[in-house]
Amino acid sequence: MKKNILSYLGITMLLLGFLFTASSCDGDPGPMGPPGESTQWAILTMDVDESKWQWDPDDECYYYEFRNVSQLNRNVVENGATVAAVLLDGTYRPLPFISNFYDGGNYITETINYEYGINFIRFNVTANDLFDNTPNTYLPPSRSFKVTLMW
Repeated sequence: MKKNILSYLGITMLLLGFLFTASSCDGDPGPMGPPGESTQWAILTMDVDESKWQWDPDDECYYYEFRNVSQLNRNVVENGATVAAVLLDGTYRPLPFISNFYDGGNYITETINYEYGINFIRFNVTANDLFDNTPNTYLPPSRSFKVTLMW
């Protein structure tokens, strides 16, 4: 019985292979379609020094906002895409990025994310040690970010 099933399976595969080969397209290709719009992009490197992080008491996070980023114009914001990554240990990590580590007696979960609009981009760092999320318990180190804009 098992031999019969394998025989039928083999014959079926041969027939399917023959059908695919026999029904492939022949002839000249049709005319080319109209050219598509080309994608443009810009890559920005942005560094935040440890002393530049500011505390946001409403969102309970550290942040740094780059203003007057001319590449983030209305067209990019409304019709394009923005991808950001943080450089950690020589490797770019896409945002949002969540890491867990032990720091001075507390386990910390750090979340790095970003938000943007016309002419600005803001990087946020939230550290949650499950006890107290105030500016006195954790200060983010200097960070380097890579931002890719596509439109």
